[in-house]
Amino acid sequence: MGRPARITKLKEPVHLRQRERKDGLVSLYLDIYQNGVRKNEYLNLYLIPERTTEDRQKNRQTLAVAEKVKAQRIIALQDHGLDNWNTIKRAAMPLEEWLDLYDNEEIALSKSAFTNRKKAHKWVTRYLEQICRPNIKLEDINKDFCRGFINFLRSAESDAPHKKDNKKLSQSGIHFYQSTLTAALNKAVREGIISRNPFSMLEAREKVAKKDKEREFLTMDEIKVLMRTPIDHESMKSAFIFACFTGLRISDIIKLTWDDIKMDNNGNKYVRTQMEKTKEWVTVPLSNEAKKWMPKQTETTDLVFHDLPQSRNTRNKSIKNWVKASGIGKDITFHCSRHTFATLMLSLGGDLYTTSKLLGHKNVSTTEIYAKIIDEKKVKTVSLVDQMFDN
Repeated sequence: MGRPARITKLKEPVHLRQRERKDGLVSLYLDIYQNGVRKNEYLNLYLIPERTTEDRQKNRQTLAVAEKVKAQRIIALQDHGLDNWNTIKRAAMPLEEWLDLYDNEEIALSKSAFTNRKKAHKWVTRYLEQICRPNIKLEDINKDFCRGFINFLRSAESDAPHKKDNKKLSQSGIHFYQSTLTAALNKAVREGIISRNPFSMLEAREKVAKKDKEREFLTMDEIKVLMRTPIDHESMKSAFIFACFTGLRISDIIKLTWDDIKMDNNGNKYVRTQMEKTKEWVTVPLSNEAKKWMPKQTETTDLVFHDLPQSRNTRNKSIKNWVKASGIGKDITFHCSRHTFATLMLSLGGDLYTTSKLLGHKNVSTTEIYAKIIDEKKVKTVSLVDQMFDN
């Protein structure tokens, strides 16, 4: 009778090991071996001395977690191989750790963009606390998690000091926090850490859409009214009206220097500056009206608008009170000067492409929003004829 066939036992590529520490704890780690290459992964999981029933129960739970990670690594090795071990390990990175990296990535983020990313990260942290999963890993993020995050934001209360009556997060706020997490996961996809962004698997109705907001702007007549209206900070009036004729944001007005004011071969002055928000360069010719509102150059400072109030709240209050005193019944902020510039250029016959370049827009589609506003105003104006013949 022949010998029974020998059963070949396949060796597991991943083994759970233990290492005693001087403090009495036992550290758990994975010993990975494949094709002659060995890697160790410490799990930050520890067994404690078993003195009580509770200690033994806790160790059993810890070992169960370690075995689950081990099983995940075996599957990952089958899919990717040990050559891609760093990618496998990064997929096991906690979401919070990935968001920290995303918040602080070495790109030219403006101060406001950096702050906004931190705000979005804060809401993710709150959600993780609510679902009791502070250490959830990137690889465990699925569409149920994304759906839950959106629903959490819909019911969450804002901690913004100006939210007195309605404490719910605004639609714009929810959309921004949703979009920021989506962008962070998209980056993980681009770097090969996860295969697909689970947000892309949600239906459109499950996500919060960006709210179409009214872009308030001033007409030429309203600008003239403001020119005649006194203000508590004259520098704010000069900066605002200058912005109405250049389209520069307040962040660019604040840092504008005399070196940014250039002159071409024909003696025409223009602004050449790097925008604070996007880090893109923009070139804006200066009209005679814009030049009228530039202060006189002094030897004490390189800043053009050097007398602007330092406090953002002071600047906002100054504009608000000024507009109110003028009798213009619109909710005007400093940024409305940029909308005013865009609508003025298009109303006066400027084409979309040129206006887009003056505003520093990357895409003409962004500028098309203002063209739509102009068209709506035209329709309203023509409809006034009908009122003349109403009985």
